[in-house]
Amino acid sequence: MSLDLASWPGSSRRSDAVAYHEVTDEIGLGAYEDLIVAYWELAEESRPFVLGVNRWAHELGDRGARWVAFMDGIPVGKTYLSYLGTPGTAAIFGVYVEPEARGHSVATTLTGLAIDRAAERGFERVVLHSSEMGLNLYARMGFVERCAMPAYATTKLHSIQPA
Repeated sequence: MSLDLASWPGSSRRSDAVAYHEVTDEIGLGAYEDLIVAYWELAEESRPFVLGVNRWAHELGDRGARWVAFMDGIPVGKTYLSYLGTPGTAAIFGVYVEPEARGHSVATTLTGLAIDRAAERGFERVVLHSSEMGLNLYARMGFVERCAMPAYATTKLHSIQPA
């Protein structure tokens, strides 16, 4: 899916019950990584590799931005905006919201924060791949489907993909 930023009006936060923080320190990175583990249902033996890759990418510096959403001080959602790739295009990866936090506009707000950052940095468009669960949310935000792309994930995530 893609969104032309020339038509992006900017986002607005929707719930005072949720706090959103850009990941800039060890505490934020740890919260982000806890959500990676939940999202991908990582087996214990896979965690060092996946979290090591995340830290390596984070330490490279200005290649993207991560955000974490907190409800009552507990991390409940995350997203990542990559600045790498095709010139003029930023990409959103890994939007995830814990089941108990769904229905509070967390995914919408996290996605909006990423889109706002892409617009601030002068990107022309934002792209992402959506699960079936997120299609309507992204369409409401102005994203347009461009092509079908199969997803390969863990059993839990794979079960929400069309057969």
